[in-house]
Amino acid sequence: QSRPTIKPRGNGPLCITSIRLMNWQRFQGPHVANLEQSVYAITAEHEENPGRSNWLGKSSLLGTIPFALYGWHTRSKEDAWISGWVDENGNEQGENEGGVAITLSDGCVIQRKRIRKKSTKLALKRPDGSFAHDDEAQREIIERVGLTEADFFSTSFFVQKSIGQFVTMQPAKRQELISGWLALGP
Repeated sequence: QSRPTIKPRGNGPLCITSIRLMNWQRFQGPHVANLEQSVYAITAEHEENPGRSNWLGKSSLLGTIPFALYGWHTRSKEDAWISGWVDENGNEQGENEGGVAITLSDGCVIQRKRIRKKSTKLALKRPDGSFAHDDEAQREIIERVGLTEADFFSTSFFVQKSIGQFVTMQPAKRQELISGWLALGP
């Protein structure tokens, strides 16, 4: 495994100042979260069952960040992240399109969107108003953020349940994983 290639960018930290969702997983319709430069805890409580917090969208909300930056999501099919459901006859129903946009503190806006059965499109709007699309935009995101997808996942983001798996691993497997993180292989 290679070591992370974290490179400082700009004069200060690069932060996410807003997350906009449209038909992203459980979040049907448009949603906006405006963020301050701070640390957040995401919690949820079901309206009808105050003791319930599972399956309410916490991980889906966090998943917008690697999706916007790298196109990564947990769904088995590309159309499956667009809000939808299966009707009583087993037919897939849902919205025709969806997307995620994040705004960075440097004024850059990164947007990935998709129309069902079409390819997912990536656009990066620079602070000066100019655009980059698809592969050009992806290269610029990596340069601007300073992390490749692999670096992002090895330095700043843990996939749901991965910490639980780490805690319950046998000691030898846990040591093997840590050795991989730190590039301590043979």
